[in-house]
Amino acid sequence: MVEPAGRTGAAPVAELLGCEAGYFGGLGPGLAGGLRRCIATALQRSGLTPADVDVVVPGASGHTRLARLELRAAETELGGLPAVLDVLPAVGEAYSAGGALQLAALLATTEPRGNRIGLLTSVGEDGGAGALVVRC
Repeated sequence: MVEPAGRTGAAPVAELLGCEAGYFGGLGPGLAGGLRRCIATALQRSGLTPADVDVVVPGASGHTRLARLELRAAETELGGLPAVLDVLPAVGEAYSAGGALQLAALLATTEPRGNRIGLLTSVGEDGGAGALVVRC
């Protein structure tokens, strides 16, 4: 359940710091640039820098071209790749459920109440792209 911090008195398991999504004209060169812009905007909104990112969690895409595009975009925007958490072997091609499973995998591999910064990315053959920065 998502709710404002402090409402229930329980400590949150994660904090959404920044996100951005957009449509970039289908599968092509515009998609890579679009994902890079999404990553840059999500980081800017989070108040963090690329060096603050501890782990990248790319979308669970079974499409090799899209998977490579995601990793290249993250590497370019971050100035290198930190740890990569690949959820595809565990969940397979999850389509619209991918984002939730990416976040679940990040939470499952993070110590409770840690200070790990994750960058979740996603791209689709339709030209959609997005990035989410989360602290957990």
